[in-house]
Amino acid sequence: MKKLLFKIATVAAAAALSVGTLASCGLFTVNQDRDMKQVVATVQIADDVALENIYKREMVAGYVSYGYQYVQHYGQTSSQAYATVLNNLINNKVIIQQSKKELVKNYKDLLPTVAENDAALEGGLKDYLFVLATDAELEKYDGQSVADLNAKLSADYKGKEVEINSAPFRFVKPEKVYEAISGAIDSVNSLIDSFADDDDGDEVVFENISYTARTTPTMNKEEEEETEDDIAEKIAEYKKNYIKLGGSGAANFAKAFDRLVETGVLDSTEDYSAKDVNSILSLSYFRNMIKSSIEGNIVNLYEEGLKKTANIDYVSETDSAKKDEIFNALWDQYANLQKTQQASYQGSIKNFETKLGSVNDSTFVVYDSGIGYTYVTHLVVNFDEQQTELVSEEQKKENATDETVQAFVDKLAKDIIVKDLRATWVQSGYGTYDGEKFTFSDDYVYDTEGPLANYLGKIDRITTYVDKDEDDKDELHLQFHGVTPDELNYDRFVEIAKYALGGDNAVLEFGQVGKIDGYDNAKRISKEDFNKFEDLKFAFSNDEGNFNNYLGYLFSPITSSTKYVSAYFDACKEVSEAGVGAYKMFASKEYGLHIVLCSAKATYGVYEISEEGKAEFRKDLDDENKDSVAYLFMQANVDLVTDNYISDVAQGFIYSYTAEDSKQLAVKRFENVYKDLVTE
Repeated sequence: MKKLLFKIATVAAAAALSVGTLASCGLFTVNQDRDMKQVVATVQIADDVALENIYKREMVAGYVSYGYQYVQHYGQTSSQAYATVLNNLINNKVIIQQSKKELVKNYKDLLPTVAENDAALEGGLKDYLFVLATDAELEKYDGQSVADLNAKLSADYKGKEVEINSAPFRFVKPEKVYEAISGAIDSVNSLIDSFADDDDGDEVVFENISYTARTTPTMNKEEEEETEDDIAEKIAEYKKNYIKLGGSGAANFAKAFDRLVETGVLDSTEDYSAKDVNSILSLSYFRNMIKSSIEGNIVNLYEEGLKKTANIDYVSETDSAKKDEIFNALWDQYANLQKTQQASYQGSIKNFETKLGSVNDSTFVVYDSGIGYTYVTHLVVNFDEQQTELVSEEQKKENATDETVQAFVDKLAKDIIVKDLRATWVQSGYGTYDGEKFTFSDDYVYDTEGPLANYLGKIDRITTYVDKDEDDKDELHLQFHGVTPDELNYDRFVEIAKYALGGDNAVLEFGQVGKIDGYDNAKRISKEDFNKFEDLKFAFSNDEGNFNNYLGYLFSPITSSTKYVSAYFDACKEVSEAGVGAYKMFASKEYGLHIVLCSAKATYGVYEISEEGKAEFRKDLDDENKDSVAYLFMQANVDLVTDNYISDVAQGFIYSYTAEDSKQLAVKRFENVYKDLVTE
């Protein structure tokens, strides 16, 4: 889900700091440290929530990070941009405080348990408490070494439940904390890189392979729930991150430090040890960065809690009244959409067909015109130049008829050579190579166990080189040379195509219509079967315009005859009349060897507005029917309702705590402190 409550980017000023453009930002040279420590606003939404200060330094850091873009790209003055930054800082404080309060009081089930927090400390988080603790907690042990500080804070935390004013890291899972720390390390390294000298020597230049990449699938994968092993692996990756202080790294960071001080986002009295990662991360600039990232995840948790209020998926099975209320509202939305579409498209063929052609998993046509539209997905293997010339010569013969030409074309199509067209996927490294075969990753093939999971071709040779990755670690790269597809004859192609269309029982003979088993005309073919055919298309088809189409092409009994060649139109008409899951292999004199498959009838999303239709609609809301329009309609509309609800909640909080006429005014601004920044 989109972040609807917490919208401000974490401070990341490396690019701005490295280009020397900040001299015009209105920053200071006299008593800058004292000036930057001044409080520009305070936020406290309730008596049981700790008051938080917003410092002038944060305004400047926000401007350096993103505020200047309002001036460069959106026509604001610097004064207006600073005002926007301050409003954002205030609004975020309000939402963060409210999120912590609501999580502790109403959504404790979303928070780590005492045992989980204790386990996280034992698992290594205790080593980072020097940057994760609150200012008050750090002051309590002022003067302690990092090791002693971590030990004392760890003892204080153990066995304690999360409270409203607990340190932010206590609210979130360990992987989110490590992610925030790793992000801060990335920012340090970005600063180091941005101040690196330009004369580090010539770059190693490797062979440049130039090619036009073949289209790849656009996969909308469902997010899989993370396992404990997944989380452990993620944490291990975050822990590998390190600050690049070797070589000239320390000197480059010293330059970055001076620039941070110069711009006012760091106090000149702050100190760090040149090669001590702990002291660098302890600098307020990076501590605040880590805190901001963690607070963003706290707000995300609160959004999850709010979703429970608005989303049918989260309503308890025992709360049948609430489920009925949400379902009835959803059905009313569906019925109103059907009524609106009928009024809009009845009698308007062109507009209706345009709408049908734009359907996807969140845009629906739920009105039945009675015309019999379908969707078809299509593969074609084009004739080569020589075969095209032979067809042309056959047509020119004196005694040529449509029947004799088609017989010639059918025979010629059985001599066609089919090649795996995914060579550029290999060259781009979209998978793994074991020395014998190149296997595509599941980002590029749907069926990772099928005959098209591997590239059907040869690799002449491989070269390797070692380069540095973004963490300055050695990384091995492979380059594949002489990637050449095998030449598959007609019989081998048919064998692979049969697999995609249901197995050995698939019917792939010219003039015959086959059908994938198990489909009636009220549904669409399953994603699994649709995607097997997608793999076939991405491997062999020359019709790239049909790639990544939701259901394929719209077939119109009225207008398609004027748009398509006759052989294609006739095949589409046949499979459409045979029903969903029907397919046909044929040859056309214009292009070559085709397979067309009926993927859905345009009425697959139409439910009758009646008690029977309503019952069918509700039945299709089950997780087992995730391809149904009812289920997709629910997801699209409930997500919209949920998003609107969360946005309304956020705006309500912000207004109630910040509006000048609010009785709950929780914000105090000290305009005299920042009048040199906000002058208008």
